[in-house]
Amino acid sequence: MNFRADLAHFSTTFELTTRKSVFAFAVSGNGTVRAVRTPQEGGPALGSAEGRFEPRADGLMDFECWHVDQQLWVFVDGREATAC
Repeated sequence: MNFRADLAHFSTTFELTTRKSVFAFAVSGNGTVRAVRTPQEGGPALGSAEGRFEPRADGLMDFECWHVDQQLWVFVDGREATAC
């Protein structure tokens, strides 16, 4: 996804539900990424991670996520930002 925005004020959250787990990740334009895995039926987090990236001066941000074997990776501008 490509977004042109004032990254200092940008943030978004995505959720992926799969195999009895909910993976949520939040990307903020200030350079932080947070990922959390919780059971689908509720309860304490099964894992979490936080990472950082360098925001681009042009106001664009490419991000993607990969889900494999009950793990989630988040990439910003082609570099791994965090994994959970």
